[in-house]
Amino acid sequence: SQSLVWAIVTAQAEAAAPFRIDGETGQLYTTRSFNFEDKSEFDLTVSIKDSAEPSDLIGPAFVVSQTVKVQIIDVNEPPVFRAQCNVDLSLTACVSLSEAATTLSDLSLNATDTDAKQGLTYNIVNGNSQKIFALDATTGKITIANAVLDYETKPEHVLTVSVTDDGTPPLSTWSSVKISLIDANEPPRASDQTRSIPEN
Repeated sequence: SQSLVWAIVTAQAEAAAPFRIDGETGQLYTTRSFNFEDKSEFDLTVSIKDSAEPSDLIGPAFVVSQTVKVQIIDVNEPPVFRAQCNVDLSLTACVSLSEAATTLSDLSLNATDTDAKQGLTYNIVNGNSQKIFALDATTGKITIANAVLDYETKPEHVLTVSVTDDGTPPLSTWSSVKISLIDANEPPRASDQTRSIPEN
């Protein structure tokens, strides 16, 4: 007829903080989400006390303690682009260059992944139908592959880019890169013409 009272008695407050226990059932609950990379397991000391009273039984109530190990299972998390555009935080990167440019030396994507030792692969998903730009899948460096930049035709190019990890399953994140062209002075153009005039 005795009831049991459960409690967490772990001495380290930080270890017990993410958990609570139902004092009547002993059911253990979490109070927040977890990050395997920060801490992969917790050791809790749980006490169990019976409800014996001197008037019911001879002797004091008993209290026993047990160590409970909680292990966090690692799951794959998507990579994250590091923002490199101060003028528009919605963009992963932005750059301005002359329409006469043939090289692009200072534009590289930068992504991180909380899962250790995972490889990342970069890709241009949209906005590059003319194949003007190339993206190194390993380094994230964007270069000009086909120098047909023309401010009058298209003053800016917005590329949709992705980064994918090699976890199980692989996860991807998408973002945008804006390349704005600066108008360059161009020489006038003259075409050959033929005219006919009557004599005299």
